[in-house]
Amino acid sequence: MAVICNLIRNLNDALGATSIIVTHDVQEVFAFADYVYFVADGVVAAEGSPEDLRKSDLPFVHQFVHGEVDGPVPFHYAAPDYKQDILRSSHV
Repeated sequence: MAVICNLIRNLNDALGATSIIVTHDVQEVFAFADYVYFVADGVVAAEGSPEDLRKSDLPFVHQFVHGEVDGPVPFHYAAPDYKQDILRSSHV
């Protein structure tokens, strides 16, 4: 992804163009983006420069930017008990 990001950045600078990148890779995008929009639930939840968003005190933005497990966005997905799942799959 770094190669593609560098290519986009170089083309934008050379042509005076603007590009829109859709990604979940926050750190990669922050390395080359001038401005970032966070979209959640179909709306712009936050926007600003990478530095602005790194310093954001909005819980959603802080959790996402810093890759924190605990916060307003839950990261627990319902799943069967892992031990039981392994035991079931070993009998197949």
